[in-house]
Amino acid sequence: METPSEPEESLYGIDDISEKFQALLGAIDQHVRNLASQTEKSVSGTRSKVDQELEDVDKEIARLKAVMKTCDDLEMEFTKIRHIGEIAEDFVRRLKAVENGLK
Repeated sequence: METPSEPEESLYGIDDISEKFQALLGAIDQHVRNLASQTEKSVSGTRSKVDQELEDVDKEIARLKAVMKTCDDLEMEFTKIRHIGEIAEDFVRRLKAVENGLK
């Protein structure tokens, strides 16, 4: 048995509006879920790229540190050579002095 308000609700289309509203809410919910899924995939992909880039940067830093150590080692060797050259020049001067003293 219909209550007096039921025909009135149908008359104003409340049932139809309610169904459409529920369908709209369902569509909005699905759209939000799709956006959340897309966002999650995007963030995951970006995270993977960032992690790979960080790994590449760490490798490059390690390589540059090795190059810098090699440069430091070479600089040390050149300093030793320069010092040996100074010793050799001093030795040549002494030999010339001794040679001049013997003449």
